[in-house]
This record gives sequence, structure tokens and C-alpha cells, in this order.
Amino acid sequence: MAKKPSISLRHRAEEALKLTAQQVRQMPKGVLHEVLCELQLHQIELEMQNEDLRQTKFLLESSRQRFAELYDFSPVGYLTLDAASYIVEANQSAAQLLAHPSSALLGCRLEQFIAPADQPALRSHIQKAQQSDQKETIELALHRPHGPSCVVSLITQMRGDPPGTTQMLYLALSEVTKRKQLEETVRQHNATLRTLVKKRTQKIRQLLQQRLQGQKLTALGQLAAGVAHEINNPLAALMNAFALVKTAVPSTHPKAHFLSKMDKEFERLVTIIRHMYQLYGSQPLSDSQGKAAELMQDAVRLVQRKLDEHVVTVQCTPIDPAWLIPAPTGPLVQVLANVLSNAIEVSPKGSVVRVEMEQGHDDWLIHVSDRGPGIARKDLPRVFEPFYSTKTLSSQPGMGLGLSISRSLAIQMGGDLSVVSQPGVGSTFTVKVPRRELKKEPDDALTIPNRKRKNPAVSRVLLVDDEPTFLEATQILLCEAGYACETAQTIEEALGKLASPIDLLISDVGLPGNTELWFFRAVYHRWPKLPVLLLSGALQEIERVKVVVPELIIERVFLKPLNMEQLYAVMEEVLSMQETKGT
Repeated sequence: MAKKPSISLRHRAEEALKLTAQQVRQMPKGVLHEVLCELQLHQIELEMQNEDLRQTKFLLESSRQRFAELYDFSPVGYLTLDAASYIVEANQSAAQLLAHPSSALLGCRLEQFIAPADQPALRSHIQKAQQSDQKETIELALHRPHGPSCVVSLITQMRGDPPGTTQMLYLALSEVTKRKQLEETVRQHNATLRTLVKKRTQKIRQLLQQRLQGQKLTALGQLAAGVAHEINNPLAALMNAFALVKTAVPSTHPKAHFLSKMDKEFERLVTIIRHMYQLYGSQPLSDSQGKAAELMQDAVRLVQRKLDEHVVTVQCTPIDPAWLIPAPTGPLVQVLANVLSNAIEVSPKGSVVRVEMEQGHDDWLIHVSDRGPGIARKDLPRVFEPFYSTKTLSSQPGMGLGLSISRSLAIQMGGDLSVVSQPGVGSTFTVKVPRRELKKEPDDALTIPNRKRKNPAVSRVLLVDDEPTFLEATQILLCEAGYACETAQTIEEALGKLASPIDLLISDVGLPGNTELWFFRAVYHRWPKLPVLLLSGALQEIERVKVVVPELIIERVFLKPLNMEQLYAVMEEVLSMQETKGT
């Protein structure tokens, strides 16, 4: 930058400009040269300032152009309103939202582009923005009589820059139609979800109610199993003692005929106790089979008294005498009797309950039909629920367990129990039993075999049980059957006798002091190849041994009271195998 001339020199130069040409020629050359240099420097300075101004103007124009382009092509709509709410500026996005060219928007009131229903809200919004220095936000629907609906969000702020100038309203517009549609969709989904939650909640309440009923049944089953366990041990001792007494009573004795009756009653007790285990348990029922005609006769015989009381008859279609149903006879008869009893109770006097048996492709089907009032459609899904009964208003209300128990037994047999009903006409219950081949098992009759082992000295059997009566009676029976049997009533006594080799161990599971099953661990470690027959009053105890001591050679398990014929057969098989290995 050139040095600024002094005031005196500038003054002299200005005075020189007022001189005439003659006067300039008369000036000293030194002064004239000095003035000329000053003027040249000043000219250069002005030219440089002009160049700076031109550059600044260019930059300002370029920046203004870029700002105008950003403003005009911004994806957000921008409007500028004067104090009377007239549009003075609008970019292309705002013009597109308002569906008019930018030039056509200038001088128009914003209110005319808003849906009539939202115009009062716009006026209130603008008034609020004019009275505040904060940004105000609102969502409004645009007025589009011939186009799709459109909702915009307005952000408005009053500005007056610089102070003292006319204040203007600056608005930013963003379309929120899709967002509002999504919000509506979410609202509808929430309503649907609330409906589903309500239905699921009702379903959960039903499941909880069923769970509560299941817990009641589980508790009842546990109670029954506990009672059966406590009865099994004395019953086993009683049955084996009776077997000894039975051999001592001659057939010519005047009271000998009571022996066979007592046999049947013992069998009945055994069946009842095992049903107590199996009624609500997950264990499958034992395999057996019975003649179809006899099973049906037994079931009808059980409900004969109720038939007489209700004056109802049972009519069975002819059953082939050769038909054999592969199912446990006791539980199947109980199921048929329960279904017949239910049909008799709902049948009017003088009516007939019809029974039909048929062979399906994979199942035996037994249909029991009555002419009762039928079951209402709302009650039909709950017929087999525990403690649910449709006979609460009848003269003989039930507990609601008969059909539930019957279906439970049918399922344990591998089949099912179903019903079809028509109100005012009657109901038909169908018992389904699968057709399958059964393994041949020893006879269940309580008899003492008339046989002796060929060489009893070859085998040594140790019987361990804490029930003295059972232990004594069973030892006598085994010895009379030809087995060399020793006994032990405690674990310590048994371990002492196990110091010498034996051929077969028959042991109760629930021995006192055997909570951790250490007795069976000790047996395995001392004699790892010793075959074992387990006795128990509860199936759960036997399953626990298999889990805790899996290496133990368990040849067979027996649930008390014992079927001695089966025990003899298994002992004969096991000891024969031992003798074969020994040779």
C-alpha cells in the first residue's frame, strides 16, 4: 500500500489543480514533480481499491447465487410472510407442497392453502409466533380438493433483522403424510394387538385354570401313590403268608372254597393299587389281552345294579367269540363301565343303551350310544376336563372325574376316548384301543408251582427286605420251590452275607439307610457281574436306581405285591444263564 501523502502536500496539489496552464509553467520544477508523483500514487491506490471491490462484489454475487439455489432447491419448503400473513417469498419445495408455481404464491395469504377445518388453528399458530421469539410447531392438512390428502408440519419464527426493520415470519414446511399414515397404521396394529392380547390373556387364564386342575390331579395322584406304596408292603407280606396257609389247607376242608374267593379278592386289591399308580401317571399300562365278549360282559355286570335302578337295558351287537382285544383287561373294563354308567345316568327310564364293537384298520372301536338329552355345544370341549360335570342339576350330580379318568386310562393304553353329541337326540362315546401284537407273559394267577429245581445246591439266592413278615413268607415259598434262599433284613446284614459269592440278589429298593442308594453301589463294586432283581412298592424308586446306578445288572423289576409265578420264571431264566456261563 502506497504511503498516504501529507496534508500539506495534498493541499498544495489541490491548489495546483486550480492554477492555469501559464501558472503551472511558472511553478518550480521540483514542486511540480512532487505533485505529479503524489497524483500517480493516489491513482494506483484507487485502482487497487477498485479491484478489491470488484472481487468482493463477485464473491458476494456468487454466494448469493449459491444461497438462492440452496433456498430454492431445498427439500424443505420455505415461506416468508409479512405481518399480514401474505407470502413474500417461496422456494420450489413450498410451491410443490402448495401445488402452485412460486410466482403465483407471492401476494397470497397462506390461509387459503390450508384445509378449512385447520384454518383457525393456523391463525392461532401465527398469532402465537408473532408474540414469541421462540419457534412454534404445528401440523396442518393442506387444502387439496382434487388431489390426495397431504399433511405438513410448520415450524414458524418471527424475525426482524436488523433491529428496527419490518418483522417477517419465516416458515419451514415438511410433508408428514407418510408419517401420519404410519402412525395410523401403528394405531390400528396396536388396537389389533390389544385385541390379541385380550384373547391370549383369556386363553392364559383358561390354561392357568387347567393347570390348577392338573395340579389338583397331580396332588391326588401323589396321594394315591403314597397310599398305594404304604399298602403294598403289608399286602405283599399278607399275600405270601396266605400262599403258605393255602398249601396247608386240604381241599376237603369245609371252608376250603373260601381260598379261591380270597385269591380273587387279593387280585382285586392288587389291581386297585396298581390303578392308583397308573391313573394319573405317565407310565404305560402293562400289556395283556382279553376276549372282547368277556370284557363287555364284565363291564355290564359292574353296572347291572345301576341298570336296575334306572330301568335301562344294554343292547350289544353280536361279538365274535374269537375276538381278542390287546389291552389290560382291568383298566379297559373300568373304562367301559364308566362310559356305560354315564350313559345309564342320562338315559330316560325304559330306554336302551346300545353298544357296538368293530375292527378298524389300526384300532378296535367300541361305541356306546344313549338317548339322553345330549351335550350342549358349549360344554362339549370340556367334557373330559377333570372336575367338570354337566350333571350338576340332576338328581345324581357327579364329581366330574369319571370321564376324565376313563380318557386318561384309554390314553395310557395307547388309545383314546372321544364323543359326538346332538342336543335332544343323545351322545355316542367311542373307546379306541390300538391293534398290536403282544409279548407273551406268564399267567397272572396267584398259584404255587408244583416244581423243584433240578440242582438247588448249584444256586445261592440272597433276599433282602426290611419287612420281616414278607421276608419270612417269601423265603419259605422260595425254599419250597427248590431255591437255596438266605435272607437279610438290614443293609449291614446283607453286606455281611455278600462277603461270600452268591448267584442272585433279590432286594427291596426302599431299605432303611439306603437314601443315596449306596447299598447298590457297594454291591456293584464288590460283585460287578452279579444279577439283581429289584422289588419296590413304588415305580419311582426303581427308576431312580436305574439313573443313579446305571451300571448295576438289573435283570427285572417287580412291583409289590409280587406275582410269585412271574418271579419263579425270571429266577429260573437268570439262574439257568448263570449255570450256563459257569460251565
